[in-house]
Amino acid sequence: MGKLNKELLSVVVISVLLALFYLLKVYSPFKKDAVNKNLFKFTSNDVYEINIESKDKKIILSRNGQKWYQKDKQMLFPVDNSRVKEIISSMLSFDKENLVSRNQKNYAQFDVNNNKIVLYDKSHKILAKIYIGKTFGLNSNYIRVGKDVFIVNDVPDIASISDLKDLNPHLINSEDKISKVQIKLPNENISLTKNNKGWYLNGKEVKQERVDFFLNTLKTLKASDILKRVKITPQIKILVVENNKTKTLILQKKRENNINYYLANTDINSNFTYKINGVYLSDILKGKDYFNNPKPSQE
Repeated sequence: MGKLNKELLSVVVISVLLALFYLLKVYSPFKKDAVNKNLFKFTSNDVYEINIESKDKKIILSRNGQKWYQKDKQMLFPVDNSRVKEIISSMLSFDKENLVSRNQKNYAQFDVNNNKIVLYDKSHKILAKIYIGKTFGLNSNYIRVGKDVFIVNDVPDIASISDLKDLNPHLINSEDKISKVQIKLPNENISLTKNNKGWYLNGKEVKQERVDFFLNTLKTLKASDILKRVKITPQIKILVVENNKTKTLILQKKRENNINYYLANTDINSNFTYKINGVYLSDILKGKDYFNNPKPSQE
């Protein structure tokens, strides 16, 4: 047999062996959990309550329809649904490939005794319970499920989950859909209208970048806290028309520990009052001159 034929035969044999190795690895009947390697079998729609608990805090989240709420002081506060989905999705992604230990004596070593997340179904039956331990590498943690300790990726960071309440008043959803803005300040009223050419204040065109900055500030506005609804004295009123729907934010200025803040009520959610740091609103509440300056002072 010639040298070329021998080399060709070697290549064929090696390719066949590699193919057989791959098939045995994937489809071997001796490999446990070859098909279902996930730790949990529930679906995201099965989850109706989430408890997040560490040594110094406990957060209880409950679902009503498709919306999530955080229980706090006998009240239900709206929650950022996207953050809840991240927690559920990460737990559904956990697999049981990297089993580390089943020995209870090792729990302290992996620190899998204190921080936990528990998911419940509609009848309050436990769907999943994990104890989150030390980090492993850059993006992994030890977790305990029952008596078993695993290494898994993308574990929710309990330390960073201090509060999941949705602190955005949601006065604006889409800036492009806003056609009118009215601002009632203590000393002046401002009315902005939009047409095909741009934004106008009392018939005079104003700078687009100023209106854009104003609308974006209201859209991304985030309170420092959300409270049970209290009656406030309207000192400032902001009205926006979005998709022909009028929405209103009323503000009362307060001062505490030498810090200015506003209490804010909206007609979007009549159950809550938002506490907003004065710094976030100071620039956009300067009156007509604000819309005529070339650039926002924060830029």
